[in-house]
Amino acid sequence: MTKRITTELEWTDLVLPYQTLRKIQEILDCIKRGTGSRSLFYGPPGTGKTLAAALLGKSSGLDVYRNDLSTIVSKYIGETEKNIDDIFNLAQYNNRILYFDQAEALFGMRTETSVSGNSNTTPENSYLLQKMEAFPGVVIFSTYLQSIIDEAFTRCFPSMIYFAMPDAPGRMRIWKQAFSENTRLEEKVDLSEIAATYELSGGSIINIVRYCCIMALKEGRTLILLRDILKGIQREFEKDGKPEKFTRM
Repeated sequence: MTKRITTELEWTDLVLPYQTLRKIQEILDCIKRGTGSRSLFYGPPGTGKTLAAALLGKSSGLDVYRNDLSTIVSKYIGETEKNIDDIFNLAQYNNRILYFDQAEALFGMRTETSVSGNSNTTPENSYLLQKMEAFPGVVIFSTYLQSIIDEAFTRCFPSMIYFAMPDAPGRMRIWKQAFSENTRLEEKVDLSEIAATYELSGGSIINIVRYCCIMALKEGRTLILLRDILKGIQREFEKDGKPEKFTRM
């Protein structure tokens, strides 16, 4: 349910547009001034939302605790509220940054309620918003579906930050950073062409690089082959349910 998250990466590893980075910096400024902050991170999976939260903790010296809302929600009456209470009480006592992932798990009834014309604010939603507004520290919510967030919910966030998919130059930077300086690439590997051809998130690129390294170790070689990179790309598109996006170069 609740897990501390850390990172060995630095801000230079977070590939985002300048405007996005500036908004994240504003959260860090609030932390350094000792004021509370409520932010909503939204955008496709793998675009750096969790890494940004971890870096905020690293830069401020505060522990960041990730709370998966899909595990907090309970079918038993009162249990969800109890889980929310426990999280906020511990955070206030220990001065933690709270990072709520999978926000759509608790605010994911918009379509059903919008059709009927009724508000989609549930007792659990209202209770969570009350606890968040009363919390003096830093709270970050994360979701990949902005459309399911209730309007009353978004009004609670002075800061709403969109994490977009990286463009081709951004993807090129991520590819170069993902492979270490000592990595040997097959001669026919052209990272600039790969970055331009395949629209991938930073998280997907990291997964592909890991897959390539595993395959190299498995076959006892130090050279990263183009076939492994392409296979890794294909696997990521299939995992996202978009196999049609993969075409061989």
